[in-house]
Amino acid sequence: MINMKKANLKIEDLLGNNQKLTFLIGAGCSVDAPSCQPAGRSMMDAMIKFICAESEVEKILMIKELRFEALVEIIRDNLDPELKIIDYYGLCNKPNSQHFYLAEKITQGHFLMTTNFDFLIEQALLQLDIPKEQIKIIITRQDFENYAVPSDLFLNGLKTVYKIHGSTKNIISNESTRDTLVATIQAFGSNKEGMSVFQVEPFKRSLFDNISSGRSLIVMGYSGSDDFDVVPTLKKLHNIENLVWINFIWDDMGREIIYEIESTDIERSKSMEKVDQILTEIKQMNNVKNVYRVDVNTSRLANKLLSGSPNLSQDNFSISPLEWLKENITPPNDLMRYFIPQTIYFDFNLMEDSLRCAQELLKISEKIKDEVMIIKSLNLIGKIHYEQGNYSEALKLYNQALKSAEKIEPKEWKAACYNNIANIYNAWGKYSEALKYFNEALPLFEQTNDYFSKAITLRNISSIIKNMGNNVEALKKATESLQIFDQLGKLSDKADMLMIIGMIQLSLGNVDAAYKSYEESLHINDLLSDLDGKVACLNTIGELFRAIGRFYEALEYFKQALDISIKIGSLSKRVSTLNNIGLIYTNLSNFNEALNYFEEALKLGDSLNDPLLEGTTFSNEGLVYFYQGDQLKAMKVWERTLKIFERVGYQLGKANTLINLGGVYREKGDRKKALKAFEEASELSAKMNQPNLQAKCLEDIGMILEDQRNLFEALMMYENALTLYKQLGDSVGMAGIIHNIGTIDFYQKNYGAAIQKYQEALQILQQIGLSQIPLAQTILRNIEHAKEKM
Repeated sequence: MINMKKANLKIEDLLGNNQKLTFLIGAGCSVDAPSCQPAGRSMMDAMIKFICAESEVEKILMIKELRFEALVEIIRDNLDPELKIIDYYGLCNKPNSQHFYLAEKITQGHFLMTTNFDFLIEQALLQLDIPKEQIKIIITRQDFENYAVPSDLFLNGLKTVYKIHGSTKNIISNESTRDTLVATIQAFGSNKEGMSVFQVEPFKRSLFDNISSGRSLIVMGYSGSDDFDVVPTLKKLHNIENLVWINFIWDDMGREIIYEIESTDIERSKSMEKVDQILTEIKQMNNVKNVYRVDVNTSRLANKLLSGSPNLSQDNFSISPLEWLKENITPPNDLMRYFIPQTIYFDFNLMEDSLRCAQELLKISEKIKDEVMIIKSLNLIGKIHYEQGNYSEALKLYNQALKSAEKIEPKEWKAACYNNIANIYNAWGKYSEALKYFNEALPLFEQTNDYFSKAITLRNISSIIKNMGNNVEALKKATESLQIFDQLGKLSDKADMLMIIGMIQLSLGNVDAAYKSYEESLHINDLLSDLDGKVACLNTIGELFRAIGRFYEALEYFKQALDISIKIGSLSKRVSTLNNIGLIYTNLSNFNEALNYFEEALKLGDSLNDPLLEGTTFSNEGLVYFYQGDQLKAMKVWERTLKIFERVGYQLGKANTLINLGGVYREKGDRKKALKAFEEASELSAKMNQPNLQAKCLEDIGMILEDQRNLFEALMMYENALTLYKQLGDSVGMAGIIHNIGTIDFYQKNYGAAIQKYQEALQILQQIGLSQIPLAQTILRNIEHAKEKM
């Protein structure tokens, strides 16, 4: 149940002229007569029947999660690049009572923005005899940048409508603005679902701040179920007095019921009705003072609040969307009728349906001898097998496609094949092969001016090179990728790339440079109001401070991340952050507090059914028991963790857990068992091409040999580990190994040589600003001890 109460308020208390109102208007406001615009789903049904093979229509219609904007994007990419399909919404010039109510509110100095593609609010303003020169429609980027302060426009006598999803034209100035519509759909299409307006079009941020701050935001015409970017945007707005969601009820018995939403646990909201869930999550963000849901028939309410009776058209708009599409849009051919359903099925993880359509596509392509579509079909079928984990079958199909692609132009298909093959080898951990194919794809993306794909490929190359231990070259490729994302204005990708660069810098021991990259990424996420990205940034910065021993600063960042993850209702991020906080308390030797956080993480994580997250939490609990000296308990926890990682095939987790178990066996004096664990972990690390883990294994094996006073063999292990750390540019790893080599000199009573090694290790840590970490303190003590021995 939603935590809400009936409010002792009249509708005039919320929507009266004594209030400062901002309206956010959706498609539902244009459904009632005489406008009779098809609601989002009705229009989608017509579009699906028009573009899909008859055999697929019924199944596609059943995908309730399919969004209007996503479908428009598919049609734009494959059938209608100019988005003429949106022209349908411009046919109607019959505003209903809701449009007249909204137009009247605009004339009274209230603000309005809409995601609608129709012109019915503008028509209502004109039919209220507002002169065209007093009406300002904000559509283009230049408009949003020049007219971001709506109060100034009203003071200058202008009545303003902000069209935040663009429009085919400005009917007041008669200017074509179709490019704004294409740009908006493209911007959202190339980014992940659930992104706010600001994340894909940051230039609209100032307008949203100015139009809503200190005001009541009235949301009308939205169902909450398929409102694309609107709901994520509402969660990012700040300093709103009231948020009033007009919840349409057909038979409201002639009265409106007002509910006030009270805060509740975000997880409880998951089982609520969609609108209630949205309003609860907005309330949880604490950016809005009061949140209300008004159950009402919206047209009845508009008629009640209008100062007079509008002159409504006696004739209803009656043009059928499907008939209009058939008459005005070029119909898809047989290939497109299967390609479009295939794309939709794939996006919704309906792989068997997607495979059936892709195979039908291949059959038609071969029949009509369309080489490009044959290549495309083979890649699509390969991609389905890739998603299903059938890598060998996918590779066979990609190679078959590549043979055909090598014979034809354009080169983009060859590049796509190389890229897909590279992804297979990358998934197998065969990094050299993956690198070879990514490097083949790269110049082809350059030749076809596909700079976004070039940037993605550079990012993939940098990750592989980093995994192979060449951090210097990885940094070069990552920086090149960053520059392209920057030039393309892909701020979200730029923020992600800065995080990767920060991690590479940290591996190189460049702590200050890593911190600078992370901070810049954090700034971009703030700019975009990307709270998911902000949580990732805060956690990464916290991990940096934990790595260099600045535990209390790390704790501050982790707690910020935890607060945001609770606000946005992200259970997985919350569990990960709880783990990070638990590790900090482990480092601070506050073991009871650490266990409390790990137990909370396990409890919350139960509902996620994520074995990797569960295994990580158990692994962290094991560290607490290990540091408490309870080796038996640590061993049992880590053996359980090992089974989890083995069951799901998570080799990296398995290798790390083997290293932990090796440490326990070593502490218990079972050096044989410890050596076996470290050697198995080392073998796994080599297979995965994880030189950082391999170096750690060699170091641990060296320490066992050192315990056995097999100093010659121990020295060999340390020198091999040092070579890997140098390749990685891991200064902390290098300092640790050089310190260990100094200890071998100490055992051999070469105290002068030992002091020299200790000082060399200390100098490395001082150069990268880590003179206060525990390792540095241990080295200082050992220097003094060696001096005493001399």
